[in-house]
Amino acid sequence: MRWVAWFAVAVALLMTGGLWLLREAARAPAPATVAIGGPFALTDHSGRAVSDQDYRGAYMLIYFGYINCPDIC
Repeated sequence: MRWVAWFAVAVALLMTGGLWLLREAARAPAPATVAIGGPFALTDHSGRAVSDQDYRGAYMLIYFGYINCPDIC
């Protein structure tokens, strides 16, 4: 019967902690809006400077990732 009391205490502590976390999450400021897209200036794979003006009227996909990873990425 003693384990039932310990179990009840553990459940009460977990619920209290969960409620505290929910309250803290509700208090956190809302994330700022992120603008997706827009003008850019980058360097292509051959070292040439390119901007959004170079690709007007064409579909494009910009990928920031690894082609090769000899070490731990």
